[in-house]
Amino acid sequence: SVVRWDDARAGAAVGRLRRIAREAAMQCRRARLPVVEAPAPLATLALFAVTTAAPCAASDGDIRPIQQTINLLSFQQLPKEVFDSQVAFNLLSRYGAESTLNLETVEQRILRHFSLLTNTTPPALMLLQGPTFHSHTFSIYVEPARAMAIGDLEQALGGEHVSIARLAEDAPNNVSAAGQPEIQVALRRDPQREGAFWLWAAADNLVVAAMNAVECAETSTAVAGRVQ
Repeated sequence: SVVRWDDARAGAAVGRLRRIAREAAMQCRRARLPVVEAPAPLATLALFAVTTAAPCAASDGDIRPIQQTINLLSFQQLPKEVFDSQVAFNLLSRYGAESTLNLETVEQRILRHFSLLTNTTPPALMLLQGPTFHSHTFSIYVEPARAMAIGDLEQALGGEHVSIARLAEDAPNNVSAAGQPEIQVALRRDPQREGAFWLWAAADNLVVAAMNAVECAETSTAVAGRVQ
């Protein structure tokens, strides 16, 4: 059954939830209090998602999947000005013929960067467009030069901005990484190659980049201060 509150009950329930959230935040010494909003229609929430994401969008391509999702759930025609394809709730190997973006161009950039970083021949690569928001996920194959225990590799990777997931239920994903300041990483051994590992990682697409920019600026300021 679906709980439907009248205005009086909704106000009391929201007030109770806000008190619980405040007390819980005080107990764990959180610097920011969680916000508990009153119940709202789906259309209101969808509009909030668009208006909230819009200031952070680097281009029309960032906001268009959200608009497609809203239109799709509302059974309306999908906007295709940027991708010329449905990217919301879809998996694509290429965009439409009229798209202003091109997956093959991104493929070539990845391969070029790989060659510059490793000075080796790049592997075969096929890039796909996945229907995810707010986070980046990575599948990384690692083959150390010497044999390593998985615990030693976890210790080597762990750090100030890297959180190692050691339980199956804590496996990184787009939802768990959204809004988090750490890169979440899970490790497992490759079943076919002895000594090889797979890393599955997830990171917020805005928070981690913003923190990196701030730390770079702070470091540059500190160095400049010592030089002067």
